[in-house]
Amino acid sequence: MKIIHSIFSVKTFGNHYVLTILGVKLKFKIKNTERLMLQVNQVLQQNLELKAEISELKICVSKLYSSTSSLAVRIKAARVHPATFGSYKNRHVGEVVTIIASGPSVNDFVPIEDSFYCGINNSCLCNKVKFDYIFLQELHKDSSKNKVVNEYNANNCKKFYGIIPDNRLSELYPGIKNIPESDICSSNISRYYLDDIYSKSFTYDLANEPVGDFGGTVFSAMQFVLYTHPKKIYLVGCDCSCGYFFSNAESDSRGQVAHWLLLKQFIKDYYPDVQIISVNPVGLKGIFEDIYTTKEVK
Repeated sequence: MKIIHSIFSVKTFGNHYVLTILGVKLKFKIKNTERLMLQVNQVLQQNLELKAEISELKICVSKLYSSTSSLAVRIKAARVHPATFGSYKNRHVGEVVTIIASGPSVNDFVPIEDSFYCGINNSCLCNKVKFDYIFLQELHKDSSKNKVVNEYNANNCKKFYGIIPDNRLSELYPGIKNIPESDICSSNISRYYLDDIYSKSFTYDLANEPVGDFGGTVFSAMQFVLYTHPKKIYLVGCDCSCGYFFSNAESDSRGQVAHWLLLKQFIKDYYPDVQIISVNPVGLKGIFEDIYTTKEVK
């Protein structure tokens, strides 16, 4: 209303009305009041309709931008992902893969016999195993965390570094940046793109589509490991609780439980022959098959 009043104002002076429009004053006799007020109301109504149209236009532009950005990411993924993921389709059929995240329960983990290992971010600090794969998805405020992954070279480890679309990166992850190209300086590192639409769907065809983004690097790794189609996947350190096994820094991943439930349905639909086993589960308890390790798992 302040904007409207700065454009229009009507005041009474004696037997006249003074109408001010954008600083221009018009004087009318009171006998013309009804016609004057009708004209003013018409102008105000037109102004309100114009504001509504502008608001609707902004929404349309926002949707168009979102659709265009999503399309751009899909085009990029279709060009990059064949080289990144294509050779891994069904790579681990009949085999066992263990995903190790960063939850405190990693401290109680006993290595699993004859398993391939996939690490999440700084979980490569777990020195109980040698990792075959590591997924890293963003540049942390503390860049030393990324350095740990960059310098990890045991077991000829293959690393996958994710790219989060810029507009969502700024909206959902303030203070976080994409991993710079200067960190992609080794032949054992490949890039992948995350979908521009947050929490929409998990990806089945990784060689051609963006990886579904569900707010955690572990979900990107899970989509990859499922794509390799092992007979069993062990989940270690996917605690859906608070804290890390390697530091006292604060964290809270309890909100990931809802996404694990969605992933459970995705596995049922696309990989019903893959057995998922949670090792020493905390917040993830009761979703998949649970085991508690006191000796080596075979």
